[in-house]
Amino acid sequence: MEGWSVRGPPDSVAFAPSLLDSRWFHVLSMLELRDGMMNTYRQCSISPTWWDGGKRKMKIGNVFGTTFKGQIGKKIVASTWKGHEYIRSYQKPQDAKTEDQTRQRALFKEAAEAWKRLSHRQQEFYERIAVGMSGYNLFLHRYMEAVRGKVEPEVPIQMSWTTEDGKPVDEGRLVVAHGGKQLFNDSLRDAKGEVALTPSDAPYVFVLRKGMDEDVVLEVKDLLETDVPMVLESKTLGIKLVADVLPSPGEPSAKAI
Repeated sequence: MEGWSVRGPPDSVAFAPSLLDSRWFHVLSMLELRDGMMNTYRQCSISPTWWDGGKRKMKIGNVFGTTFKGQIGKKIVASTWKGHEYIRSYQKPQDAKTEDQTRQRALFKEAAEAWKRLSHRQQEFYERIAVGMSGYNLFLHRYMEAVRGKVEPEVPIQMSWTTEDGKPVDEGRLVVAHGGKQLFNDSLRDAKGEVALTPSDAPYVFVLRKGMDEDVVLEVKDLLETDVPMVLESKTLGIKLVADVLPSPGEPSAKAI
């Protein structure tokens, strides 16, 4: 390790393999030494007392006190992984322009453009139905899987709804749910609105609400087999809506890549 050390404040220890108790954490680092010395693996200990504003830092320095971060010349890289600092030998990146990678980037770009063509309600559908990821990522994943499988990517069907008499309903709401999760919860004060749903994610439940009361008025198990216009009526609440399908501006023309 001549010429290199892991350095901290003046009262810290650089390399202290013997001080291995609960106050220390360890970094397994590989230094590739070319100046007449062998390649070696070295376990070192770094003092947890190196604090700067509550954040532990690692600095790679030479005997003159110069510190480094990132690539050091052509031999060494200082970095972190899952909160652990380490130093390793530099590895030349592989060529990122293989045929498969080029196709993958083109497909990703195509999916991203298709997302931009979706309406606000179609994008909102994915944001609401996604679990553990964003709606954007869910759409891109489904789109790319569809293209790889040589099938047309699915786009949410847009549906408009209006009150039958064109009058607003005070305290009235239309709720569309999937698996107990609300996808849309729209006020009826404007007497009209829109939702967007995918056939593959059915079934859906349509609920009408007024104040504290609600009524399940329709369950759609197969969106493509459902007659339109759909009538959503609750005689108990005195609400009747008519829903119809709108043309989708987000319909993509997919290319099998």
